[in-house]
Amino acid sequence: MKKSIFLVASFFCFFQIYSQSFIGKWVLIVDDDTYTIPVCSMIHLTEKKLKTYSFDSLYSEHTIRVDTVNRMIKQGIGKKEIRYNYLVKDSLTLEFYYTVFDEEKSENKMVTWRYKKLIPTQINYSVAKFRKKRFHHFYSSSFTRPSNEIKLSGLMCSSEVEKIRGKESCKRYRLEKIDKTYFVVYYWKENNKQWMFPVAEINEDHMLIYGVPEKKEFVRLNEIK
Repeated sequence: MKKSIFLVASFFCFFQIYSQSFIGKWVLIVDDDTYTIPVCSMIHLTEKKLKTYSFDSLYSEHTIRVDTVNRMIKQGIGKKEIRYNYLVKDSLTLEFYYTVFDEEKSENKMVTWRYKKLIPTQINYSVAKFRKKRFHHFYSSSFTRPSNEIKLSGLMCSSEVEKIRGKESCKRYRLEKIDKTYFVVYYWKENNKQWMFPVAEINEDHMLIYGVPEKKEFVRLNEIK
């Protein structure tokens, strides 16, 4: 009897730890050329709810059922039920994946969405002063992306381009915050976000960001002096 009680208690503890590992807010991992709907997509997972946000604005909300044994999240009932398999790869990485039929190739293919968990940004320097700085980008310059720097205030257009196109059409970066996490947010126009990356650390001469595709866990962006 004692052994049975121990096994039940152990399973309950496992369920609590495993289920809580995916609870929280997660930002979708996309490359800097990708547009998503909603833009700057983020989800908030609990044991009963899945909320989707466009940055900090609520986009949709669904009741879910979590099957921790099969690592599955179920949304809807009956014929309208949608199932997502999930995998918590580490403390910061979550994957949703499901199979769809590719009509062009007449075969099934796996679709995967990867997310990074939001963690509070460690602030080691004045945020107001930090916003005035410029940083090396996480990609190299190219024909389609001639600028390989991130300027956290002002516009990325030259004065000549600004005069021709107007300020509202200039690209820009902003340092913005959700809860206790700062983000580098890219705007392709004045009021149009495209993507964002969470900031792990703010320091005097560099920042650490994460969620960059095909990069190591944390990417260091050094100040341009």
